[in-house]
Parts: sequence; structure tokens; C-alpha cells
Amino acid sequence: MKMFTSISRFVLAAVSILILNSGAVSAQNLKLNVLFLGNSFTSTNNLPVLVSSVAMSMGDTLIFDSNTPGGYTLKQHSLDIGSTSKITLGTWNYVVLQAQSQEPSFPDAQVATDVYPYATTLDSLVHNKNVCGRTVFYMTWGYPGGDPSNCPIYPPVCTYTGMDSLINLRYNNMASMNNAILSPVGVVFNEIIKTLPSINLFQADGIHPSEMGSYAAALTFYTVLFRKDPSLVTFNFTVPPTEATLIKNVVKSVVFAKLAKYHVGEYDPNAAFTVTSVGKKATFTGAISANATHYKWDFGDGSPFVTTMNPVHTYLADGTYSVKLYTDNCILVDSTTKSVVINSTSINELNTFKGLQLYPNPVGTALSIKTASGTSLQNMSIHITDLLGVKVLTVEHANTQSIDVSSLAKGIYLINIQDVSGATMTSKFVKE
Repeated sequence: MKMFTSISRFVLAAVSILILNSGAVSAQNLKLNVLFLGNSFTSTNNLPVLVSSVAMSMGDTLIFDSNTPGGYTLKQHSLDIGSTSKITLGTWNYVVLQAQSQEPSFPDAQVATDVYPYATTLDSLVHNKNVCGRTVFYMTWGYPGGDPSNCPIYPPVCTYTGMDSLINLRYNNMASMNNAILSPVGVVFNEIIKTLPSINLFQADGIHPSEMGSYAAALTFYTVLFRKDPSLVTFNFTVPPTEATLIKNVVKSVVFAKLAKYHVGEYDPNAAFTVTSVGKKATFTGAISANATHYKWDFGDGSPFVTTMNPVHTYLADGTYSVKLYTDNCILVDSTTKSVVINSTSINELNTFKGLQLYPNPVGTALSIKTASGTSLQNMSIHITDLLGVKVLTVEHANTQSIDVSSLAKGIYLINIQDVSGATMTSKFVKE
């Protein structure tokens, strides 16, 4: 696929658009605008600057701002004019939200009252004021010695393991509740603590991150935001090369290899459309595209591109036209193509993919494919890729109307189906 430029006037000037190629992020350099709202866990060692330095070493650019008063809660950020005014600038691709370090580990009722509502308030503001913005929750960690101040009244936080597991659960809940992305720094810390005990992630207070801890956090954020292999990062901060390599490899295995687990890619644009007609006038419906912010239509007849969601187009001559729709979310672009036949009285989609259904979705072991026309899969080529663009399954000329996907790991996949005419359709499914 090619990058398009005619839509760029609708996109934030500081943002580079990448192309989705079967779910993969292009290797080209990327520029992102990110706002960090947190407290001392974010300001210690200046985490936003570290993420920017990591990105720079990979040829990427992070434009950032932050508001990180010590000890701030999500409620305080929701009431803070500094935080809310920064969100409402409307220029952010991502807004990072970090709660006060202990609050997410408190009893359920307290978290339900003091944490979740304000996560939702801030997330709603992000979406309302940033046409292409999405929230990223910064999952922090349990204290190495647990939380002694709250241990007497709430025993689950008496140990690192107990406190950390609660924080992990609550951040996962916040991401799921708000259709947000998760930056699992706490998961990375947990893995390093278990497998690399010689790496000290904490300062002497046993709470705040050491320089190694902040470096691990920066690599995690870079991997989630830019979707690139952290083992290729050349910026080591103050971390010795040997330890830096070990940390990069943990982030690669825990985060980069499991991006879908943290909702990375879940909200990517997915171009799709239908077409109906009266006479020679065709009505195209792009509203069924998922997570689309902008649209660009190529009707295949040499006419000017159109950027409305659901355009109407009149063809002047008989023939078969390849109609292509591009959609984007200001960072990533997806496209889909359908062949449209025009005769002297009507326009119809080539019916290979009319009424195509994938079920069940989510799927366990077998994904069934059904078309209204009853077209056999024997005439189709099917390719399944993960969200990194890695082809995990290919089926040519299947003998049944279902595909065995039992070998796939849990996650989100894209399925590309091509018929004998070369027409293609791409869709998503979830493997349970």
C-alpha cells in the first residue's frame, strides 16, 4: 500500500501517518504527540525525556508535555486546570494517565469510588477534545516490601506480590473499561525482579524507580507507543551495556511479543464499506469502518478523490471498477478494495464477499467463513497475520468452509481473503 497525501490537510501537522499492511506498523520513522499526566513515578529521572531519547535512537520523534505533581491522584488531575487545559489542546495522539502509586491496590469499594470514576472522566475528556487521541494507562508496581502504612488494615498489600497483583488487576480494569491501551511497566518490573534479581529497579526508599527502573519504564512506553522491537534501541541512558541488554530483552519478551494483550492494535482503523445503487448512481457506506477518523475514496474511474464518510458517485461508462477506501486514525492508515460492476442500468458489488460472515468471533478452534453467494473457499486464498504483520497461517483452496485456528495463540488477528479475480477483503477476529 502507498501513503496518501490528499487527506493530510485534515491530519495534525506534527503527526506522521503510517500504513497498515495486514496489521503491521510500517518501519518508517514516526512522530507522536504524547501528554504524560502522573506524579513522582513519572517525573523521577524525567521519564518523558527518557522515552523521547529512546525514540530518537530509533529514528522516531516524541513530542511531549507533562504535569506530574508529587503524589497526585487521578481525581486531582481531573480537577487540576493545568492537567485539563493540556488535554484540551487537542493535539495529542496519546494521553498517559498514572494514578497515585497506592490507590489502585486499595479495597475494591474504595477503588470503585476513588479511582475508576476519575479514570473515566479523564479518558472522556481525552476523546472529546482530541479527534485522534487515545488514553494509555501507566501500570505501576507494588512496593518491594509491600505497603506497611496500609498493611495493618488491609493485609493483601502487606507483600510486594499482593500489592503488585492488585495494581496489575486494577490497571487492566481501567484499560478495559475505557477502551484504552495499557503500558505494563509493572509487568516488566515483576519479570525483572523474578529473573534478574541483580538489577535494582528501586531507589533507597523502596518506592521510586532507580535509573534502571526508569529505563525499563521508558523502553516499555516506547514499545507500546511505537510498536518497535526494544532490543534494537541504542540509547542506554546511564545503564551499563550488559544490564541494558538484559532489560531490553525482558521488554521484548513481555511486551513486544504480546502487544495485543495490552490492547495495542485493538483500536487500529479497519477499512470496510458497502455499495448500493439506483440506476448509475452508487451510494457507498464507509461508516462500517472501525476506528476511522478520516476517509479517502478512489472510485476507480479517474474521478477526483472524495473524503466524505458515505459518498454518492455516478459512473459514466459501463465496466468493472476497482473501488478503494482508505481510512486512518491520524497515525495509521488501512485500506480495502472491492470490484464494482456497472452496466447500463445498475451497479453491483462483485458478490464474492457479499454478506460474508466470520463466526464465531471470538473463535476457539475453528473459524467458519460464509458468503451469501455460497462461494466455496476452494476458489480463495486466505492469509492470517498477527498485529505485527507476521503471517501465521495460509490456506489455499480449502476443502471446507472453516479454518482450523487451534494452533494460534490468544490475541487479535487479521484475515485477508482473495478470490480468483484478485478482489480482496480484510477483517479482524479474536482468538480465545
